[in-house]
Amino acid sequence: MADIDRLTQREREVLRLMAAGRTNAEISRELSISFPTAKTHVSSIIAKFGAASREEAVARWQSEVAQQRRGWVLPWLLLGVFGAGAVSVVLAGSAQLRHRGGDSEGLRVDLAALELGRPTHFVVPSLGETPFGAPLGIWVTRGEDDQLTVFFDRDPHTGCAVRWQPEYEGGGYSLSDQYIAPFIGAYKDGCGGWVYLKDDGRIVFGASPRGLDSFDFAAAGDDLVVHLDRLILGRCRPELVDVDCSRPGAPMLVTGEPPPPAVPDWGQR
Repeated sequence: MADIDRLTQREREVLRLMAAGRTNAEISRELSISFPTAKTHVSSIIAKFGAASREEAVARWQSEVAQQRRGWVLPWLLLGVFGAGAVSVVLAGSAQLRHRGGDSEGLRVDLAALELGRPTHFVVPSLGETPFGAPLGIWVTRGEDDQLTVFFDRDPHTGCAVRWQPEYEGGGYSLSDQYIAPFIGAYKDGCGGWVYLKDDGRIVFGASPRGLDSFDFAAAGDDLVVHLDRLILGRCRPELVDVDCSRPGAPMLVTGEPPPPAVPDWGQR
């Protein structure tokens, strides 16, 4: 592994954006640098970590951060709050993916590298791919109020990847006449452009009948265990009835494999 101290300040900034799932184009816009410069920084980071891809570089960085913090991370309390469309817990600490897969114990996440208020993306190969061949995974966020959310990064309608858009600004009345308080930052589907709220995954724009799906999870020592075989369907759009989704206070749990998206071959016809 590379010594984190070998990274320049700019490379550290780029690496944090890489960990949040930003593309080179998004990095260039957010840091106000040219696209070739952003690409050069990414290549340098990958080389310094001796990695074969940007995902591997991020994983190695997170592992080093976890090792540095393991000696001082305080014990934390975990309180489950089983809400519709999103699962949250109260905690003190941060997170790092220990291993990937869907074994009987679930996906283990080490609390060591989550940035407060900024979603962190983890690729989970066992969850499959989008219609365009991109690997799926999860978005994990530690909120300002110390709540943790774990969302499936697949749009439940299109099956396409959902990415975090920190610059997105929204609010007001949605297409379904539901008032949404002004907000900055949202999840956005790259195929249909559907928009979902960060904190509870509700859909505020688009055709999906429900918000983002989430995974059930529990405490296990210093780890958070995400149960990939226990999917909680996203929150229902208020005007829809008799659809597979979760009503407020009544989460709908699906066990086994995640259900297919409403239009699994979106954009492929």
